[in-house]
Amino acid sequence: SQYGSYAASGTATLETALMEIPTLLITGSVPLTYALSKVLVHIDNIGLPNIIMGRRIMPELWQNAVTAEHIAQIVIPMLTDVKRHRELSDAMTAVRRTMGESGSIDRTATAILHFVKEKHAE
Repeated sequence: SQYGSYAASGTATLETALMEIPTLLITGSVPLTYALSKVLVHIDNIGLPNIIMGRRIMPELWQNAVTAEHIAQIVIPMLTDVKRHRELSDAMTAVRRTMGESGSIDRTATAILHFVKEKHAE
C-alpha cells in the first residue's frame, strides 16, 4: 500500500497489519486506569501485531505521548520516506506470514495467552 493509517489499540491494528498497511497505534485511557495498569502490569507493547511478533514493529503512542508533534514525527516519514514506508510495510507482511492463512485465530490466542502468562509471572 502506498498509504498509511492510524488505529486505536485492539483488533483494528491486527486487521491493518494483515492488510499490510503501515499503521500508527494511538491509545489512551482514563488517567487513573492508565496509572493503575502501569503499576500492576508492566508492558512494553499494547498492539496485537507487536505482541504477536514479540517486538515493536508498529509504532505506538500512549496516553500523554499522543500529541500532534509526536503523531507528525511518525506519520510524515510513514507517508513521505520511501525507505521508512517499505520497512513498515515489510514488518506488516511479516505479521501476515506469521499468522498464516489458516489457524490464525488459534495462533493469535496462543500468542496472547503466552504474553499474559509471561506478564503474570513477573
